[in-house]
Amino acid sequence: MPIYFLGKIIVKVGKNLFIMKTSIIAVAMFALACIIGCTPKAILDQSTRNNLNNQSITAEKLQFYLDRDIELKRVITSNDTKLDDGKITFANGKRIEVIYFKANTPGICLKSDNNSIDVTFDTKGNNSLSFKPVTDYKDKAYYTLSGYEKKGDVLLIKYGENVYSIDERYTEAKILIKRKIAHKTRTKVTKVKGRKL
Repeated sequence: MPIYFLGKIIVKVGKNLFIMKTSIIAVAMFALACIIGCTPKAILDQSTRNNLNNQSITAEKLQFYLDRDIELKRVITSNDTKLDDGKITFANGKRIEVIYFKANTPGICLKSDNNSIDVTFDTKGNNSLSFKPVTDYKDKAYYTLSGYEKKGDVLLIKYGENVYSIDERYTEAKILIKRKIAHKTRTKVTKVKGRKL
């Protein structure tokens, strides 16, 4: 009898543990879905920009953010005296300037036209990165880093007065805006009274 009773207790405890584990997993999945669904920023695309322009919200009035890290590098020669606010490291006996932009770094529009936005993230000057709408596989035209060119096996981009190399993985960087701005729409409602003879 005691063995049978002990077996019942083990089965009951096992069921309770299974229910607790299942509950914890469900709560964790719900929290993750809330975090992903409640992200406060959205990638800027051409249709959102057109919608904002129609409401007189120009690029100059928006706060931008980077969606990912970006790193620019250049080898400093002995003739170079001006740095663009980068960090200097030594690699293989060479002096290398690295400019690192962390994801979510805030920036403002320096200048814009219909096809590009130049964003400055620099607090000391007017150095900027250019973003242009690039259509993805879903036919969405997201504002993506532009202004770089390929020379041999290296991608080069101008930042400030100097030219830097940029790794290909950083060239997919996009600009974000606050989600509440991205989905801002003004609705004008007119009540039609009708016409009588």
